[in-house]
Amino acid sequence: MKYCPNCNQPNDDATAFCISCAATLGETDNPPPPPDFAPPPPPDFAPPPPPDFAPPPPPDFAPPPGYAPPPPPGFAPPPPDFAPPPPGFAPPPPPGYAPPPPPGYAPPPPPPQYAPAPNNGYVGVRRSGITVILLSIVTCGIYMYWWYYQTMEDINKASGEQRINSMGLLLGSIFCPPVALYMLYIIDKNLARINYEHGLSYKENFIFWILMTIVCGVGSLIATFQITNAFNVLWDIREGVTPQSY
Repeated sequence: MKYCPNCNQPNDDATAFCISCAATLGETDNPPPPPDFAPPPPPDFAPPPPPDFAPPPPPDFAPPPGYAPPPPPGFAPPPPDFAPPPPGFAPPPPPGYAPPPPPGYAPPPPPPQYAPAPNNGYVGVRRSGITVILLSIVTCGIYMYWWYYQTMEDINKASGEQRINSMGLLLGSIFCPPVALYMLYIIDKNLARINYEHGLSYKENFIFWILMTIVCGVGSLIATFQITNAFNVLWDIREGVTPQSY
């Protein structure tokens, strides 16, 4: 019995070449291989692939129609009653979300800042806007002119300075009706200023009064009611009491 010196394959004594690796066999017997001997693999030997091995598809491979790849790990299918959102659907914004301003947006200018005015102790007469309107109608507008004069004087006395020429504006509005619009504008501006000086908020309403005059002719009545109520609140603040509803 001959053993191949290359792969230790047993061969017959008459064999000149190994039946396994074709190596040349000598004339003498070779010793048998050790018990743990493993012959070397052939040159074209390739180890077997792992159990989950999948060969790559050929370059011209195309999946069959309707084929869908397996979902990734952790994928959960949608519920049976799931319906996709309609086209153009946008999820609601989170709480506290503020949309960005449009291009070219400029924030409105802050209200004029006035230094706090000292309380000189002056408190005018509280009047009812409804009463002023009714008395003006009964007196054919005479009471309204007197009320305008008292309103401008209240602004001057509450501010402690001559901010409005009360008599000049009153006479101008009597002999030149368009001056009455300017008088309302001056009253509205100074009423806003004196409210800011006392830390109160006041929305200037002159444009609104003009529109109400053009649309339905009641702008002066609305102005009388709003100005009277604003003065009543101012007098409450000056006396240190909680403003009431007038």
